[in-house]
Amino acid sequence: MQQNTKTFQENIFTIFDELHLAKQWGKASILFTIHKSIHGQEKTKQALRKKLEETGYSIVELEINKIEGNFIDFMIQQESIESIVFYISNIGWGGGEDERDGYRNLNFHRETLVEKKIKAVFFLTLTEASNMPNYAPDFWAFRHRVLKFGTPRAGNQRQPPVGLMLWHIESPLAPTTDIKSKISSRTNLLKELPDQMETVSSRIDFQYEIGYLYWRLGDYLKAEKSLSEGLGLAKTYDLDEALVKLQNGLAILCYDREKYKQAVDLLAVIVEKKPRDCLLNLNQAIVLFAMKKRYNAIRKGRKATSLCPQNPWVWNSLGFLYYFAGTMDDAVNCFQKAIIISPGFAYFYEALAICYLTIGLTDKAKTLLHQAENYLDDRETFRGILKEYIEGNTKKASLLLKEAKNSGKLSELDLTRDPAFNALVALI
Repeated sequence: MQQNTKTFQENIFTIFDELHLAKQWGKASILFTIHKSIHGQEKTKQALRKKLEETGYSIVELEINKIEGNFIDFMIQQESIESIVFYISNIGWGGGEDERDGYRNLNFHRETLVEKKIKAVFFLTLTEASNMPNYAPDFWAFRHRVLKFGTPRAGNQRQPPVGLMLWHIESPLAPTTDIKSKISSRTNLLKELPDQMETVSSRIDFQYEIGYLYWRLGDYLKAEKSLSEGLGLAKTYDLDEALVKLQNGLAILCYDREKYKQAVDLLAVIVEKKPRDCLLNLNQAIVLFAMKKRYNAIRKGRKATSLCPQNPWVWNSLGFLYYFAGTMDDAVNCFQKAIIISPGFAYFYEALAICYLTIGLTDKAKTLLHQAENYLDDRETFRGILKEYIEGNTKKASLLLKEAKNSGKLSELDLTRDPAFNALVALI
């Protein structure tokens, strides 16, 4: 009963050898693999599948949450069971009021697995692995090997959408209607202000708002021009508060255009000025993630939530960083925290629903979507697409997405910037 932390290929060969010998000797084999992300689980499954199928094994995948009743009964009812390797995942979502039925079934039926000579590879998250000795201690004693897998190389991860970055302004999901008229009215007000020292703060605020609104439209040149003019004023009059928010805006523009080095350099300067500004720390985390510095990114994101523990948007952004890293247990916790802080904002329910969908917890995703539908906002199009996907109607979801784009209900900016849309489109 050893625990191994080896290279990926060494672990694959160890698992293969264990299963090969189990078949040769007619014995059971209970193997635990521990992964930091779902990306790591999938990589392991694919690599192992190829070797096992070459030796005559067939693979039966079991996501515990999708099996009605006792999944042990499902396993032992399979034909040619001696030539099957079961891939078992989502043990932490095994049903019951506390989601612990999966552990309890393993503990109660542990001897059945040995008697039936079951060959099973458990794909566990870090949380599931730490819970196993507590919730299924007797079954834990039946294991043959425990193998830890590292995180897949960062090159496989998706870039977080720019919509995760936060401005020092209104809600990140404010309606996009009338943006042009808002720009026009603020531009006129700016022109009417006299060029005097008494109006500097007001002029800077208008430049910031105009730059933000142009960014919302996707007009990067005008957004940069307005923010830069405001920054010039802030530097001239040595206004640190204004300088920080304007430079943060310019960093967001850089990130949006994939100029990550410029973005991180801009943020480094203002984080030094305002080390306890959670928005700056959060934005720095997102840029670091895009630059493949995932460990530092998560640390920065955690720091941001510690600085602003009651800001749901900071928790939401950290949740999506975990989501794109594939560490779904942590992502779920962050989205749940955002909902607790702001239970009347539907977006956080949508984010958690997508996270559950990715794990395979369709019923939970459906429940959250119903909760989101209780709130009136402008996201009916998104929820319509999400509903079809949850129901398993992938083709209809794709059709609705295409129709929304063609009709102008959704723009390309909506799909690329909005984290929930970005994640949903990747699933479809």
